[in-house]
Amino acid sequence: MRQPWRNLSVAGSLSIVAILSACSAGPSLDLEDYFSADTEPWYLITDAQEATGELCDEETACVQAYTTEHTDFLRFDSPEQAEEAAGNTAGDTRVSDSVLIRFSSSSLIEEEKDAVQEWLEHESEPDADLGPLFADPTMGWYLESNPRETTALLCADGFDCDQAYSTDQADYLMFETPEEAASAASEVGADAEHVNHFVIHFTDERLTESQRAALSQALRCAHGSDDSC
Repeated sequence: MRQPWRNLSVAGSLSIVAILSACSAGPSLDLEDYFSADTEPWYLITDAQEATGELCDEETACVQAYTTEHTDFLRFDSPEQAEEAAGNTAGDTRVSDSVLIRFSSSSLIEEEKDAVQEWLEHESEPDADLGPLFADPTMGWYLESNPRETTALLCADGFDCDQAYSTDQADYLMFETPEEAASAASEVGADAEHVNHFVIHFTDERLTESQRAALSQALRCAHGSDDSC
């Protein structure tokens, strides 16, 4: 199995080796180190520029377009028009509602292309203006956005955790033992995942099951508790 997306970037500030070195197996894995790579722009969505005038000509007939280092995003009036445009476009394309995703970089592997499509579908509403989506850089892996230290807030009220971080998608709590983590995950219920010394509490209701699984797998790989990484 390939490494999760937070570890695949060679453009980020931390490589896979650096992450695994800083986050050795056992309770010494530090959440601050784990999230440090997410202060850099996500390598799959970089250098976004508005390109409607350039890409939406009479032949293409899109109504809005943005381009990034690896991908073009063309929005049409309807999903049917986007599908028709995909059929007339050479190269690798995907369609998400009324947006045609056109990959301009041949270096992307299929899993990276899947991640770009999942990002678009997670971050935008159908038929929505693409402008706000690209207004600010996408920092870090999009499923671990806006990481911040929340130990004082979360390691209380019955949760005797040692460290906590929160993102826009989940809370991450570290406990002294796996048994304490398992007990806490049981208290949280269905929205929690137990990963060795850690509990991931999923707080973003938009997360799909596969996205939850990807977040759990990323933590397992950094912790060194999954031999398939």
